[in-house]
Amino acid sequence: MSPAEEFERAYTATFPLIWKLCRSFTHDAVEADDLVQETFELAWRKWALFRHEARRATWLDRIAMNVCLASTRRVSDPAKARLSLDRAAELPLQEEPPDEQADVQRLYQAIGQLNELDRLLINFYLEELSYGEIAQITGLRENTIAVRVYRIKKQLAELMQTDERFR
Repeated sequence: MSPAEEFERAYTATFPLIWKLCRSFTHDAVEADDLVQETFELAWRKWALFRHEARRATWLDRIAMNVCLASTRRVSDPAKARLSLDRAAELPLQEEPPDEQADVQRLYQAIGQLNELDRLLINFYLEELSYGEIAQITGLRENTIAVRVYRIKKQLAELMQTDERFR
């Protein structure tokens, strides 16, 4: 199989998860599209450098994580970052029934209040990646991830109960 065919196969297989990661990180569909495009452009440029030490999907997740983190560093205007988060409430989530839709929106708004690493960890967890896969992507130890995910879930539960914005 040619590199172009491999790339197309990987793109098709991973696009939905990469897009969902970028979307939940930015809460803005247009910005998520830009981050996904940047992720796959970078992956294509580095395609020949892939060392097969992990699954290709894990490698692509790592690239997406780095692109998302880099994008937050480029946002120089905090008001713009806040606006992106505020738009999350306006975005329809058509896969969920109306009641669940509101709950999911509130959850992602609460996730938006977390620091960058915690946001990424909980997004990977919500994507049902194993702690081992998350460890490969982030470079953290599995035990560290398990503890952080536990604390993040506890923090989100407290936010959702006590903060009026998430009720």
